[in-house]
Amino acid sequence: MTRSLKVTASLIAFLIPWVVLGATAVGIAVAFDPPPDGTIPFTVAMMFFFLANFCALLALLMITRSEYWAIAGILLTNFGVAAYMNIVSGLPGIAANTDGPVAVWGTTVLTVIAVEAAAVVLSLGLAFYVQARRKDFV
Repeated sequence: MTRSLKVTASLIAFLIPWVVLGATAVGIAVAFDPPPDGTIPFTVAMMFFFLANFCALLALLMITRSEYWAIAGILLTNFGVAAYMNIVSGLPGIAANTDGPVAVWGTTVLTVIAVEAAAVVLSLGLAFYVQARRKDFV
């Protein structure tokens, strides 16, 4: 159990500000008069992307324990944010509803969030699995 402490502690340290920032972003979108509620599904998808991004980096660090791989992973995922925003915001099921007054949780945005959630589960599962199999505690 203590071997997974690094993964758990890192995840908790990330999740606290992640929840606060996500709730704040959605709260601000709702607080406007009239509310631009069409942006809420894309905002939630972006927040899940950031969570998946963090979990992938965490898994990479737990598996390799290498600064070079960490730097490469950080660079790759940081460049991926702009690409992700351009690709996902342009998807027909998302782009058509972003400027609307109502949040539309269509199949496109739900699929994007489901893929991101699967990436989170797979990354964390891999990180916990590798940590549990290690013979040393570093």
